[in-house]
Amino acid sequence: MSESKHTPAPWRLYEDRNSDACEVIPDDCDVGDTIAVYGRTRRANARLIAAAPDLLAALVAIVVNARLTPDQGMGGATDAYSVPTDDIDAARAAITKAEEG
Repeated sequence: MSESKHTPAPWRLYEDRNSDACEVIPDDCDVGDTIAVYGRTRRANARLIAAAPDLLAALVAIVVNARLTPDQGMGGATDAYSVPTDDIDAARAAITKAEEG
């Protein structure tokens, strides 16, 4: 079974002032073309979901742009990331989880 890609970003949060609902909606769509709906008590979750495409893009950019830097303890060999290796590994795992499940 093949999974479809996520709805393209950006997404926005629409908070209905007349009810407890808030919706996550693609920026180029109207209210009703909803990705997710949450009650007022779950607005923090809705905000996080609305920000998810931007967070994923930022994380990918950080991983792609993490440069190898000279490690003076290794005679200048470039085997140390400018970001700790464990953080890069965690970022790659999060990207994989977001993209592949």
